[in-house]
Amino acid sequence: VVDADSGSFARTAREEYPIFSNRLPSFEYSIWECVDSQVLDSSVDMPTGMALSLDGERLFVAERGTGNILVYDIASRTRLFSIPTQFTSIGGMAVSPSSGELYFV
Repeated sequence: VVDADSGSFARTAREEYPIFSNRLPSFEYSIWECVDSQVLDSSVDMPTGMALSLDGERLFVAERGTGNILVYDIASRTRLFSIPTQFTSIGGMAVSPSSGELYFV
């Protein structure tokens, strides 16, 4: 859990991390420092993607190591359940803004 309002802008990341930057100026990103953060669940096996439900009440976390999708309640910060998939790994996830359905690859 990261409190985005607790940090401050440090510098742009283009020069420091060129492999992650596109040459177009619209792809610039920044480095923020001194942000307050807490670990939600240290038992997650290689998290590779996160998605937030449309109502902001559930967090979906993909486990690359197991192919499972973990579902957390934001308010209580607890794991509700795990969704097994037929895949051995998951690369990322997104929630459809129109239907609220969860998609993963």
